[in-house]
Amino acid sequence: MLRNNKGFTLMEILVVVTIIGILAAIAVPSYIYAVEQGREDACAANVQILTTQVERYRLQYGEELTVNEEVGETLVGRLTQIGFLVGNAPECPIPGGFYRLRNGKVECDH
Repeated sequence: MLRNNKGFTLMEILVVVTIIGILAAIAVPSYIYAVEQGREDACAANVQILTTQVERYRLQYGEELTVNEEVGETLVGRLTQIGFLVGNAPECPIPGGFYRLRNGKVECDH
């Protein structure tokens, strides 16, 4: 009787699936951490850009920049409106985050 030995046994497939599962269990948390760290770094860079523009405003006009948040004005919107941000305005990469001017310092709330 002839046997067809082509293909994989169930045991071989289970070993491969187990190895892939172990690799995924190691890689996924590292990937999630790297993405989160990238968002934090981008947010810090944006805060530095905005801080520079707020300081530039203070030096040019001799007064602190004011943002009226009660009427829905944002720091990025105010800086864009007065011409201190041109082009693509920085957006917080952290979901739900935004930039705020508090006591003369730029902060990212998230």
